[in-house]
Amino acid sequence: MRRHHSRLCRMTLTQLAAVLLVGLLALSSCGNPPPSTGSSTSSSTVPSVAKYIPGLRKGEIISAISSVSANSAFGLFYTQVGDICQYFLGKTSNFGTTWMSSSTAFASNNCSSQGVMSRLAFNARGDGVVSFPRTLYETLNNGSTWKVLRFSKEILGASFIGESLWVLVGSCSAELRCSLEIAQSIDGGARFSSLRLVGSFTGLPQAKFESEPLGMGYFTNAWLNRANPSTAYVVVPTSVAVMPINRSLPSGFTGGLAYMFATTDGGATWLTRSVPCGQTGGGTLIGTAGAKTIWALCAGEPGAGSQPKQVDVSTDGGITWIIDATFQTSNTPSYPGDILELGYAMALDAFDPTSAILVSERAPLLRSDNSGKDWQPTGPTSWESLAQGGGALAESFGPSAATIWLASSESLAGVSSTHVWISADSGASWIEKTVVY
Repeated sequence: MRRHHSRLCRMTLTQLAAVLLVGLLALSSCGNPPPSTGSSTSSSTVPSVAKYIPGLRKGEIISAISSVSANSAFGLFYTQVGDICQYFLGKTSNFGTTWMSSSTAFASNNCSSQGVMSRLAFNARGDGVVSFPRTLYETLNNGSTWKVLRFSKEILGASFIGESLWVLVGSCSAELRCSLEIAQSIDGGARFSSLRLVGSFTGLPQAKFESEPLGMGYFTNAWLNRANPSTAYVVVPTSVAVMPINRSLPSGFTGGLAYMFATTDGGATWLTRSVPCGQTGGGTLIGTAGAKTIWALCAGEPGAGSQPKQVDVSTDGGITWIIDATFQTSNTPSYPGDILELGYAMALDAFDPTSAILVSERAPLLRSDNSGKDWQPTGPTSWESLAQGGGALAESFGPSAATIWLASSESLAGVSSTHVWISADSGASWIEKTVVY
């Protein structure tokens, strides 16, 4: 995982492939016209109806996972032959003990030049979307059939709450004027509203949105987090936007401000707020616990297995922030020095104003129970050992913040395996499953 290196450079069949999956993804409509997305273009239907076969095929690698309950999840799998990757949908309903895999691929691409598809979101009814990066694949029937939509704007994220689906898209003009818009569906994606403006801002020179996950070192993606059906937050990293003006920094604070947009009326209107970032040049991600508690992580430039990070907490919807010191000394002998600097940040799962878990690549899971002041290793140690292979990491938060799924795959010497770690109690205990095929 190197900055400026594409995802697929590290996603070979001889490397660990694990995934970050946040409930972010994309949009579309099946059997209905697509939402108004500027110059979004065509749609088509994948003709074949997928049947599911028991087990996984050799060489099949999981690139994303979307949990829909404490014991059930959908997985995005791919196989690679030469430069071409083919994509299959997998399903498990017994904590990853066994998987069913679609008998036919629903998509393919030249992953050597375009990267590997790694964005997936599903709800419990079987509505789901896969995006990459201006193409959206949508299913309304557990992956039996798929609708394909292509867009002129970057699909930056999507989030299901029940049958409600929000999709975030973004673009920057040649004049460096950037905008974020959102499309909404109340029926799992069968029909969408017209795009609504979330916010606009002045971009940095050469600014553009990228749809790569945060942990891959591409930090120009906006981050969508829905706290509940009416409350949501979108944060824009400092690597994209010129910092907000007319907003004072906290006394004695050295750093910058990241844009954040907030809605409390279901996306009808958005307010402009900001996040104080002592670390800039990297990404900014957020996690919510209820409507008004927000944890924000600001990351610096990654390199050599480490990345400076800073965590802030707000309990009033981002109006004011408790700013965490950037240096976190570990009391664990195995991790001397700044433990928060280990690895590349992937996602932040907040449980309440005091407790959260940070998921990173090439690092242990870290937990704080004092609003980010101190962090300690937690969870399965095998996650860190598998994460050292340099592949993408995977993580999915379920219908509640208490549900966490982690997943990875590897294929070595003709033997493939997929690993799943699940916690249904906010990381207090874990179930670990490994399937070899």
